[in-house]
Amino acid sequence: MTLDVPVILAADPTHFAVTSGASVASAPDGH
Repeated sequence: MTLDVPVILAADPTHFAVTSGASVASAPDGH
């Protein structure tokens, strides 16, 4: 949970739940 979390939330609020459950590494990968 770093600065990438809020960034993903703004980019995709629905994906935020997935990112929180998975990991920050999944954030850029999912997008």
